Amino acid sequence: YGDKFITYDALLCKHYTVVHSLKGDYGHFGPYFLIWHRIFELAFEDSLLAIDSDISGLPYWDYREDVDDPDNSIIFSDSYFGSYTGDANETYAVTDGYFAYWKVNNDPASVGCDPNFFSNAYGYMRDPLSFTSSPYVVRYPGETCGETSGIGSVTGWDMCLEQETFADFFSCQDRSCHGAAHWAIGGTAKVSEDQETSSGRDCTSFIGAYLSIDNI
Repeated sequence: YGDKFITYDALLCKHYTVVHSLKGDYGHFGPYFLIWHRIFELAFEDSLLAIDSDISGLPYWDYREDVDDPDNSIIFSDSYFGSYTGDANETYAVTDGYFAYWKVNNDPASVGCDPNFFSNAYGYMRDPLSFTSSPYVVRYPGETCGETSGIGSVTGWDMCLEQETFADFFSCQDRSCHGAAHWAIGGTAKVSEDQETSSGRDCTSFIGAYLSIDNI
């Protein structure tokens, strides 16, 4: 496909190394958050264009259209990315849409990620804290650390735009507009049925989707 093509797993590795760098997370929680993600999205868009130059560019999802009922969103349907909630009978694996039975990379080194740092206990390129053993992309949405969470908030979106300093703006946007959808779509799941509700770094993170932040 040419020099600008990057595989999905390689893009995931790039984001992964930013989040879990031994030097700290240098893609979030700072003024570089916006520009890093714009560059990351450009790389993603260039890769799609390398495959099909007839598309106009990276599709944009305005999640404000779906905050009230993501289960019935066209985005989370068989026509696009599959159900908002994975199949409970298959450890919440996504079984429909374009991500149906999408295999998670189990050889991080093949895309440039050191498996000693960038994989979970089962060898999959997931958060090191994830106890997910499924070989497929999973979604366990709607709950984060025992509390119900949504993919975003129209009120939160407007609140971010009302911030008067750049520091307050990117801090609000990083957490409220960007992070909320990550956590809601991925969610957190207990390792066992008798596990007590956990919080903070004890949560098992299932990152499910990536947002475009261009609009805001």
